[in-house]
Amino acid sequence: MGEKEILEISSDKAIMLAESRVRCILDNAKCIMKIVNEFGSFSSFMWGYVNYKPVINKYRYPRNVPLRTPKAEAISKDLLKQGQISELLWDHGVYRGEGIVN
Repeated sequence: MGEKEILEISSDKAIMLAESRVRCILDNAKCIMKIVNEFGSFSSFMWGYVNYKPVINKYRYPRNVPLRTPKAEAISKDLLKQGQISELLWDHGVYRGEGIVN
């Protein structure tokens, strides 16, 4: 995507994205494509951290669910190594949304 397309998207009133946000989205997409080329899919990359099995937690109360875990921080660091430059934090909520943990 060229400079012209980036400026078109960022100036589109229906989308309402700042130019820096559009660039961040493009950079993240490039990172995801790099991961897909290396691991076969983004899913394989993510599920590889838990040996392709959901982690079953037994938190009694929702307030006990941690915001961050060592595994989530390891994924964040690995994404940074892969080129993910946005302010992305992989936390427990992201894992739950993906079905990796309950």
